[in-house]
Amino acid sequence: MRLKATPAAMGNLATALADRFAAVATSLAVLEPPLAAGPAQAALARSILGARDAYTTLAVAAAAGNHTRFAIAREQVSKAETSIDAALESFALLGYRT
Repeated sequence: MRLKATPAAMGNLATALADRFAAVATSLAVLEPPLAAGPAQAALARSILGARDAYTTLAVAAAAGNHTRFAIAREQVSKAETSIDAALESFALLGYRT
């Protein structure tokens, strides 16, 4: 997200991303992982839900025009995305390839 975008545009984008993460979490929940991949899938699901929540918080802060809450929410988004990256790395360690 560009810092020069309007709060409304950033809020709309954050809402769209939160909705996408929610859809991914729903899709992931119906998959039955092999036993060895279960913990990795659970970590990924938690990370995806965390990203959904972080983007929802970002959208609310953008809509409110609250710069302090927005900055805090951006940090939450960054941490959530880092968590997703780490969860995906667990699959690579199990031998999964993209």
